[in-house]
Amino acid sequence: MSWLLLLLAAPLRADTCLAWGPLEHHDLPGQPTLEESSGLAELPSGVLATVEDSGNPPAIHLFTRDGRFLGTSPVRGAENVDWEALAAGPCPGGEGRCLYIGDIGDNKRRRDHVAVHLVPVPSPNQPVTVRATWKLRYPTGPQNAETLLVHPRTGRVLVVTKRKDGWADVFGIPVGAAPGDRILTLEPLGRIEVGAFAAHGSRKVTDGAWDADGDRLVLRTYTDVWLWPEDPCADLPAFDAAPTRLDLGRMVQAEAVAWLADGGLAATSEGAPMPLAILPCARRGAVEATCPAAP
Repeated sequence: MSWLLLLLAAPLRADTCLAWGPLEHHDLPGQPTLEESSGLAELPSGVLATVEDSGNPPAIHLFTRDGRFLGTSPVRGAENVDWEALAAGPCPGGEGRCLYIGDIGDNKRRRDHVAVHLVPVPSPNQPVTVRATWKLRYPTGPQNAETLLVHPRTGRVLVVTKRKDGWADVFGIPVGAAPGDRILTLEPLGRIEVGAFAAHGSRKVTDGAWDADGDRLVLRTYTDVWLWPEDPCADLPAFDAAPTRLDLGRMVQAEAVAWLADGGLAATSEGAPMPLAILPCARRGAVEATCPAAP
């Protein structure tokens, strides 16, 4: 089976949020054990999904955007070494939507390799089985990371590292690289000078996400969420414009952010009960682009 997405050139038209409404705050009552949310994604149904990091079972937890807990989906076929990221994107081969679990945390920088697991969209209280796993090694030695970016059109997978010095490195799974037992070497794709725009808050990147159109990308730190406009036809972010800061409130240890289908944003944090912030979209506008065939 080919692990490349083959898409025809076609006009791309989707809605992009032009203005956001007042920030909404929710908690997940009755779920004190869900206290280490480290990744966040929206499912096609509008349900939100999160994973917890090291020390927790391999599972995906599902809830609504108003904070109602729906259930847990155990994940079979993968160990939770340090799950720090979750992203929704096209399944390889273009077969619907999948979730990508980033087992990429490595605070002590000792792991021989990290992993990205591909799973089908879960349902509450129903187990899911890993469809494929990419085993990955950095060309520069072990790195700590909490950010997994999956492009909504091409499915290209990027990892953004979490550093203390005001920088973040961007690596990518080689295009067309098949999952399996072989350990792949990530490709270095660039660096982000986080300290240049996050001078007064945290400079450690803890999560990020593409929007549904691929024309906007956010990175979050412990204190802020930063937004860049991007070329919807390019699956590599340029980060060449000054980002805009979005206010998703203060959280104890904010480690997750996700776009919503309506152009809004959701964010979670570690803590019990799990804090949930929703930045709803108040006004949308159409975005059109004609993209060439994607490899």
